[in-house]
Amino acid sequence: MDIILHHADEHFFTPFVYPLGMEMFEKDHVVRQYISLGLIMLTAGAALYFLLGGLSYLFYFVLFKEKFHPSSEPQPKKGQVAREIKLALWSMPTMAVLTAPIMVLEVRGYSKLYEEVDSWGYLVFSVALFLCFTDTAIYWIHRLEHEIPFLYKYVHKPHHAWFVPTPFAALAFHPLDGWLQSLPYHIFVFIFPLQKFAYLGLFMFVQLWTISIHDGVEQSPFDIINGTVSSLSPPFSLVPLF
Repeated sequence: MDIILHHADEHFFTPFVYPLGMEMFEKDHVVRQYISLGLIMLTAGAALYFLLGGLSYLFYFVLFKEKFHPSSEPQPKKGQVAREIKLALWSMPTMAVLTAPIMVLEVRGYSKLYEEVDSWGYLVFSVALFLCFTDTAIYWIHRLEHEIPFLYKYVHKPHHAWFVPTPFAALAFHPLDGWLQSLPYHIFVFIFPLQKFAYLGLFMFVQLWTISIHDGVEQSPFDIINGTVSSLSPPFSLVPLF
């Protein structure tokens, strides 16, 4: 994330956003980093959500609807897409605010992210470990959200409002739900070393996978990977970005 922050500072935040002469808005000040990272997560997350979700919806629910969601099968309810988008947009700012402090710690060097690749073997291993660690942790978070009545009623239930979800349901969470399920992605790099560009690539992959498991189409090439969302997804469900 420090790579993205550096380029955002150089080409956008410094020339257009932050006023000169104020200490808290100096480039390496923690307050500026917190604000910048929150804005980056919010705008990049929303852009990916609409781009990937829109393309997926266009493909599976418009252009090839009769192939993947024929009229003889249950359909999304009237106005559902708008409600999914509304919930996602309502949740994103809060998720960004809650996640930004963790990203600040990453940028300020407290994580185990590294840039130079000394071992390609470890790089491959760390990517596999990231997927196993995060998906197992998310499985247990998700399971607890179902098994603890308070968490399910007030935090997780909004995500299960859609009988037939569309790709826009991918980030239609209560903000606390989305944040809790994103924690393993951030916790991982404070426990295990991971290459910076691999980390960014994995975030992109997770966003794409999150969209894909809400399109209602079974496409998984492996039995261990969950291809569509269910009421309680098993390990290797790979959900959300923030």
